[in-house]
Amino acid sequence: MNERLKYHFFFHPVIFGIGCLLSTGCIFQSQPDSIRDGYNQTLPLANMQMVVHGENAITVRATAQWLEKVGLRVMDPERFQQVFDREYSMPLASAKEPQILHAADLAGADYLVMTETFLKPTMTLQKIGGESPSSGTSPTTLTVKDLTVAIRGLNAQTGHVDWAGMASHPEAISKTDKKLTLLTWDALATAWGALPRKTQGELFKLHRQLLDSPAIDILTYPQGIL
Repeated sequence: MNERLKYHFFFHPVIFGIGCLLSTGCIFQSQPDSIRDGYNQTLPLANMQMVVHGENAITVRATAQWLEKVGLRVMDPERFQQVFDREYSMPLASAKEPQILHAADLAGADYLVMTETFLKPTMTLQKIGGESPSSGTSPTTLTVKDLTVAIRGLNAQTGHVDWAGMASHPEAISKTDKKLTLLTWDALATAWGALPRKTQGELFKLHRQLLDSPAIDILTYPQGIL
């Protein structure tokens, strides 16, 4: 068996019906050991328009790629920026969620997809073979980080969270870029129901550690949004 699991999209009958995924053989890789959770009340229909927002460019890009592959349309960031700028005299990066949601609705989006990316340094290690302090140069070091991605799909008109997912790497690592992409796909697939939930009792620990994560709050206590 391959090092990473692979899964096909077959769970959403409307998206399945457009034939895109089966005809192209679209496959996303998954992390078999990722800690993940997710739920959905309502899933987007094919060709619905998404605005994807978040601080981490890798997570935002991976989210947009995944959504487009399952038959949804992702709004061009420049177009959304123009709509936001007409409505608010502030940087988008400084905007609060209600303001971003309002701009997404004005732009004609069906959903605002909010991504949260957590890279928590746990330790710094010196690489084997790195320079020693006596050589006059700094030693080569690696910063090891815990990785978690959490995503919410908000109805652009009502603000209701229709679906949410999270994925966390079970061990701290130093090379994060590819792992962030894979964790993003896992979070989305778990929200859609294509991957099974696999929290191993870790969700409450993440809830305590990540004090400012609306997505993980919702996943920890889903009854609070019903």
